[in-house]
Amino acid sequence: MCLTNEQAMNLLAVTKIVFDANDLQQSVTIKTAMNIKFKCQLKSLDEKAIFLLSVQQGLHESLKVSLHLQENASSPPIGLLRIDYGNSPPHTNPVTLKESVPEFAIPYIGEEIKCDHAHFYVSGYKPLAWAVPLEAFDFPIKNISDFESFEDAVIKFSEKINLKTRLLLERRLYL
Repeated sequence: MCLTNEQAMNLLAVTKIVFDANDLQQSVTIKTAMNIKFKCQLKSLDEKAIFLLSVQQGLHESLKVSLHLQENASSPPIGLLRIDYGNSPPHTNPVTLKESVPEFAIPYIGEEIKCDHAHFYVSGYKPLAWAVPLEAFDFPIKNISDFESFEDAVIKFSEKINLKTRLLLERRLYL
């Protein structure tokens, strides 16, 4: 399945809720142990779209965090948005420029992104092939340095993807 940029943006914007065994969840608790690997299924309110939300923390680097949303009904699933913090491997953007590349990403053609960054869907490329530094992306939490900034990032990510289920974090994160 190939999406247009507009379709991908619409999937990000659609109202979502966590479901578990077809029960819609008003809140979900993320257990913040030494190594977070939280995944949950989301549905659009009209139940026409299915998504997977993932929150992961590095095993050896507690400030390495990835927040990821993918459309999960296609085969293979389509990554829509991922934000990587910490010592993530550098990301190199494509060297070919198609009309579908958003204007804010054009300065980063072929660039290696070594800092905290956001991956996003661009039509005509593999999902999440493009990334820009968080400084150039419309996301308010630019880095994670402690539990509060981690919690803020998770909350702002859930707002960015229009998740109505409230994500609660246990206060046991080891940073």
